[in-house]
Amino acid sequence: MKKHMRQLISLLLALALVAGLAPLAFAETSSGEKREVYAVEPVLPEETQSDPEGDHAVEPVLPEEPASGDEALASDDHQDAEPSEEPEKADEAEMCVVSDGPLNVRSGPATSYSLLGSLSQGTIMTVGEKLNGWYQITCGDLTGYVCSDYVSMIEIPEFAGGEYTSGLYVNEVAVPYTGYLNVGGTSYITVQAFASIMVPAAAVSESNGTVTVSGSGLTLSAGAGATYIEANGRCLYVSGGTIYVNGRVAVPVQVMAKVCNMDVYTDASVGVTFLMKREGAADFLTSGSAYYNSDSLYWLSHIINAESGNQPLNGKIAVGNVIMNRVNDTSTNWPDTIQGVIFQTNQFSPAMSGSVYKDPNAQSIVAAKLVLEGVQVLPTAKFFNATYLKNTWAARNRPYLCTIGGHAFYA
Repeated sequence: MKKHMRQLISLLLALALVAGLAPLAFAETSSGEKREVYAVEPVLPEETQSDPEGDHAVEPVLPEEPASGDEALASDDHQDAEPSEEPEKADEAEMCVVSDGPLNVRSGPATSYSLLGSLSQGTIMTVGEKLNGWYQITCGDLTGYVCSDYVSMIEIPEFAGGEYTSGLYVNEVAVPYTGYLNVGGTSYITVQAFASIMVPAAAVSESNGTVTVSGSGLTLSAGAGATYIEANGRCLYVSGGTIYVNGRVAVPVQVMAKVCNMDVYTDASVGVTFLMKREGAADFLTSGSAYYNSDSLYWLSHIINAESGNQPLNGKIAVGNVIMNRVNDTSTNWPDTIQGVIFQTNQFSPAMSGSVYKDPNAQSIVAAKLVLEGVQVLPTAKFFNATYLKNTWAARNRPYLCTIGGHAFYA
């Protein structure tokens, strides 16, 4: 009997060794000898996936989780993981421009790499490698990686000798040094120089601090020191005002580019700015008659005139901001139309007295157009009153913002 027991245990031990199993427990034979006892389970075949080079088990490769928590202050970086493809060399002298900025520049092609800096919209870069949705770029002294989602490839015109002859180009034409000036990081171009390139057949007249352009589909006027220009019935804001350059009225290139539907690019490495016609765009911006809603312009200019017709332009714009801030407010406190806000009960005295129907002066119309263009002097203001009124509801209950001319404004 003992012999048969030993043979049985030996057989079980051999099976366990063949199966590669670990002992489950120890048992003691009748002779006092300890033997290992194994649990033997059937080994089921794994499901396999056919492979052209032989059948073998293939496990799916799951994508890595994208990087998260990127603390970028500029545009979000591409959220792909580390690049898995071989880098592609860009064509010689290939250039791109920041189309949605500011844009982060990183030390490597993923959001996990350190932040080296950021580039503003319109900045031109030289492209090196392209890989997995990232471009290696060089801009001046800065070399790093940017997400390709936020840049556009561009072609910069080549010039004789490979050197720029000007710091400003309009549609590939070099602007004479007498026609532009950079002041505090803002590039200005004289209206005369711009018109000579974009509308050479138009009549340009400049006298007494005002320049006008007429012809070839463009009517434009700009005054020295003015905070807006007029173009085809539109009013375009000029932050800081126009300036004189060599005795001629000059306007920021960003504003003049808008007149002719152009994009502005800056190559910081060489200090050159380019104004380039947007592909497929109309010759000029949409006219005022088509751009401004007639009812909106009517009521906004009338209330601005009635409330602040004798105030400075910024004061008029601020009154318009109060109206539009109420219109655009998502609460139910105010109506969602300009006319509705003006005639809301007990809100604006000109609506109650009837003075709102008086024809607006020219600057009130300009202010209304600027507000409809999106100009904001006070983006949070929703109340105002004359400064000589000291104990108004707004003064007691709303945060004070500032005083412009004869009005105090509140959030």
